Amino acid sequence: MKLILRSLIGCLLLLGCGKDPKEPPSHFLQQQEVALVPPRLAATATIIDSTVTLTANLRMPGVQIHYTTNGTSPTQHSPRYQTPLVIREAGEYTFKAFHEAWKPSEEVKMHFYAKGLVPAKLVYATQPSPQYPGVSVRALINHQKASLNFSDKQWVGFDTTAIAQVHFTPATRIGHMQLGYLSDPGSWIFPPQGVEISMTLRTGKIKKFKLDIPPLTRATAAKQATLKIPIAQEVSSMQVKVTNVKKIPSWHEGKGAKGWLFMDEWIFYE
Repeated sequence: MKLILRSLIGCLLLLGCGKDPKEPPSHFLQQQEVALVPPRLAATATIIDSTVTLTANLRMPGVQIHYTTNGTSPTQHSPRYQTPLVIREAGEYTFKAFHEAWKPSEEVKMHFYAKGLVPAKLVYATQPSPQYPGVSVRALINHQKASLNFSDKQWVGFDTTAIAQVHFTPATRIGHMQLGYLSDPGSWIFPPQGVEISMTLRTGKIKKFKLDIPPLTRATAAKQATLKIPIAQEVSSMQVKVTNVKKIPSWHEGKGAKGWLFMDEWIFYE
């Protein structure tokens, strides 16, 4: 009996308790359970006048970065990023990092916008918060997008309804308007509650447009977003009224208080 037990123990020690000698080491398995950090994106601009340059970076040996330009999720069969990209047309670029020993990173996106028409002037009927006045009085029409950081001076912040008049000299055909805003519930910054536009046409007639925006129903990560608003008129001026959230919803720690409204660029296209 003792001899049999000794034989069994010897076999177990020799075989590593049945462990496959080809099985990769545990630290390798642990790596495969951890995702890569996303690539870091940087662009010379996000509103395209002629061209802009986009750089993606993740300094880690063996990492490959792949990207798409059609809104789909990158795979290892997507174009590989190797040198900075020269961007000439508006669109959304999505990047993802891959490595054979790690899980792929989360996606990161960067949106590029075509440069629009240049209004003659913008005049506030309600003033931005003194804390977040924007880089200048033309901050909403200076063709410079803000970063995701709400302290970026390209953002213009309001804690009440925002109203401004935009003037075009001479009267100009406007196909649509894009209104950029920040959604960052963690910083008490919410999407607009609604937009009302009153247009003075070249003929002198007044035409109005109203857009209601569905409220947030849960906490979400900070993001930049854009509203596309149809105009399709020859306009000499328009008043744009953007309503902030008057009462933060009950699911948020600030429930009942006013929400902040942050906008970064109004772009007008033919």
